[in-house]
Amino acid sequence: MLTEAGFLLQALRGGSAAVLELVSRGALLISFSLGEEATAAARLLPRYRNVPMTLADACLVRMSERLAACVVATLDGDFAIYRRHGAADRSHDHARRSAGSKRMTGMATN
Repeated sequence: MLTEAGFLLQALRGGSAAVLELVSRGALLISFSLGEEATAAARLLPRYRNVPMTLADACLVRMSERLAACVVATLDGDFAIYRRHGAADRSHDHARRSAGSKRMTGMATN
């Protein structure tokens, strides 16, 4: 997720360095190990194969599942589709999403 933040901020002068600075200062804590969560993340990929879900998306959904009260703020419209803990999915139909949407979306917490 930090690499995604660095990528999104690369156009800003010092953006990527700012992400690393936040980590160095302890302002951003990383408590996710893909090695420990690989099986759970892998279970998400086939569920959303029509979206399609990326590994980065699966990791973010899995991270959110580990926190009781979590809201994901993102510009990625796919997060309007993803659900935590296998909650009832609305539709995985890629055509029903608003393609190219740049609005802020949040993933449902349940």
